[in-house]
Amino acid sequence: MRGKGVGKLLFDRLIEEAKEKKYSGMKWQVLDWNEPAINFYKKYPEVNFDSGWLNCSINF
Repeated sequence: MRGKGVGKLLFDRLIEEAKEKKYSGMKWQVLDWNEPAINFYKKYPEVNFDSGWLNCSINF
């Protein structure tokens, strides 16, 4: 459904609901290689990117 505006509608509604509930903000993670998602979030000037986070895991 990329490019059809569905993600924007959902994200805008999520922001609206968080503000209605008086939340202080939202946090999430996106992988550095996920350029479509990064470009999507960059359309929102209030989104801050923190380059200090790394995701780590160990599989046994």
